[in-house]
Amino acid sequence: PPSWTQDDAQNEDGAPVSALVLNDNMLTLTVHPAAAGALTTYSFQPSLEYFAVDNRAVTTANKNESKIRAMRMPGTRQVVITGAIGEGHAPSTFTIAVDDPALFAALALKDALVRRGVRVDGDAVARHRDVTESFAASTADPLASRTSPSLIELLRVTDKVSQNLHAELMLRFASPDGTREAGLESMREFLKSLGAGQDDYRIDDGSGLSRNDLVTPSLVARLLTHMYGSEHREQWISLLPVGGEDGTLSNRLCCTSDGTRVHAKTGTLARSVALSGYADSRSHGMLAFSILVNDFSAPSATVRQWVDKMALALTE
Repeated sequence: PPSWTQDDAQNEDGAPVSALVLNDNMLTLTVHPAAAGALTTYSFQPSLEYFAVDNRAVTTANKNESKIRAMRMPGTRQVVITGAIGEGHAPSTFTIAVDDPALFAALALKDALVRRGVRVDGDAVARHRDVTESFAASTADPLASRTSPSLIELLRVTDKVSQNLHAELMLRFASPDGTREAGLESMREFLKSLGAGQDDYRIDDGSGLSRNDLVTPSLVARLLTHMYGSEHREQWISLLPVGGEDGTLSNRLCCTSDGTRVHAKTGTLARSVALSGYADSRSHGMLAFSILVNDFSAPSATVRQWVDKMALALTE
C-alpha cells in the first residue's frame, strides 16, 4: 500500500499480503552467543532454508553486552546479522518478513514432503497470477484439507493483538474480487452509510500502517455508536482488548479495577498514539470514545499514560 516504507516490510508489522499465507508470512530468527571471540550462531523457526544469511555478529567476553541487529536486504532473500553479544547472554530474537509468500509456502511444502520420505526432484518454485487472469479450479481429488476457525475468531485475533497482516487480508476478503482497491471501495460505501463526508477520512490500507491514513475521532466515535446499536453488538465488543486483561491492553490500565471497564483498540505509529472503544461509565452507562494524538514531541510512553488516564476518567 502507498507510504509503507522499506523498514515496514522487514518485520511482521509489514509482512507482505498474499492469498496464500504460511506462519503469518514471517520467520523468527534467534541469534545465540557462542564462545568469546567466535561468531554467533543462529536458528530459524520454522526451520526452513529460505533466507541466505550473512552472519557478521561476534560473541564477546562482556556478559552484559547485547547489541545484535538483523535486517533483510530490501528486495532480496538475504539477511545480514551484525553487532555483538556477550558470552552466556540470553539470545536475541527477531521476526523477519519473507519477500515472496508463495515461494515460502512452496519451500515449506517441499521440506515437509522430504522429511516424510517423499522424493522431490528440482527446486520449489512459485507462479504468480495477476488478479485479471482466469483461474480454473483443479478437478483432482484432494489429498488433505483444513477448516479454518470461524470469522469471529479470526477477527478477534486481529483486533486483540493488532495483527496487521490479518487486517489487510480482511480488507480484501470484504471485496468482490479480493483486491485492496475493491476492499477500500466497500469500506467507503459503508462509511458513507454512516454519514461520513470526504473530509472525515482517508484510508489507503486495512491495517492503518500507511502514513497516508487519516480519520477524525468523531467518525470513529460514530462508527462505535453505530456498531453498539447493531445486532452484532456483543460480538463486536468481544473483539476489543480489555484493559489490564488481554491483547494490546494487557499491560495498560492494569493498576486499577476500573481498567476492565474499558474495551478499546489501540493504535501506534511514530508520533501517533490512539485508543478508541467503550468505557463503562458509572454515571452515564456505556460511552463510545476516540482519543487520537499525533505530531507530539513528548515520549510515546508519556502520551500513552495520559491517554489511559483520559479513558479511565470516562469510567467514573
